[in-house]
Amino acid sequence: MWAQRMGLLLAILCVFAGLGTAGGQFFGSFEHGVASGDPLPGSVIIWTRLTPRAPGMPFAFVDWRVSQRSLDLTADQSSAAGGGSSLFNGTAQASADSDFTVKVDVQGLEEGKVYFFAFYAGAARSPVGRFRVPLAGNKPVKELNYAVFSCSNWGWGYFNAYDAASRLDLDFWMHLGDFIYEYGPDDHYPSPV
Repeated sequence: MWAQRMGLLLAILCVFAGLGTAGGQFFGSFEHGVASGDPLPGSVIIWTRLTPRAPGMPFAFVDWRVSQRSLDLTADQSSAAGGGSSLFNGTAQASADSDFTVKVDVQGLEEGKVYFFAFYAGAARSPVGRFRVPLAGNKPVKELNYAVFSCSNWGWGYFNAYDAASRLDLDFWMHLGDFIYEYGPDDHYPSPV
């Protein structure tokens, strides 16, 4: 009985100390990737979702970092805690109330610059994301590169266009209409009534 209580106490202390087991098993993983959006001159929103490993877990702390070099974000969590070479960093709370999603409004960014970002929870690390901060509306733009997407359906083909666009040096992606339709591999659009 005493050993069980000590084990429970140690698990609780690990949560509050920000420690995780190897591979991020204790807190969870970043199975939904990362995203950025709502760009303004000097700021952008970064997003992720932590998939919790423990059923009924009420919350977890998620560290985030933004840097102008992707290499600065590939270090392990122990480096992340020290800040490394990141320009911006902080901690957000992922909770069951928000389905463990995290949104951070990163401000103080330099217009026209490319930044990289990642999230950390215990030993788990998200994929590294990338965004470009737009210029103010009154500044001329010599060239603008973007991709346009509309109405994707997994049953009619994989999302190869997204993969191809991710390999290009784009200023932004534009989604028109619905993002994804999901009916299954043999289904089609519902018949009109």
